[in-house]
Amino acid sequence: MYANEAIYQGVFLFVDGSHSCPSPLDLSSHSTTASTNINFGPSQAFLTWKQQDQLILNTLLSSLSIDVLHLVVDCPTLASVWSILERSLASSSNSRIMQLHGSLQNLCQDDDTVTLYLQKTKGLFDELATAGRPISLTNFNLYVFWGLHG
Repeated sequence: MYANEAIYQGVFLFVDGSHSCPSPLDLSSHSTTASTNINFGPSQAFLTWKQQDQLILNTLLSSLSIDVLHLVVDCPTLASVWSILERSLASSSNSRIMQLHGSLQNLCQDDDTVTLYLQKTKGLFDELATAGRPISLTNFNLYVFWGLHG
């Protein structure tokens, strides 16, 4: 296993929730001959886990588009963000797929620049693929050309 693979696997444990959050309190007792001291402060394992989770979370959030960011802006952990993104973006409901096909059929460049128009069409193409209903490149190109200015 390469070093990068180990890093990615370690990150994925935070993503899928396998590396769950440890107890926030350090309830370990330290015995001495004179008395027993109980530490009620935050546990080091919790602080380390929280720091790692937040670093990975911030990296993911910085890579999300504005169109998706609103879905997860209030999520406290990486696993919760991933869960919401997975449910929202990987949904293969028929109504959503029909809506995407309708949006693709009704595309029109209007006053958009070619770049913006192509970004919109590519977004719809990608969403259909994510929903498990990809369209062929030939059909995609037909939709793109039909919506361009004449």
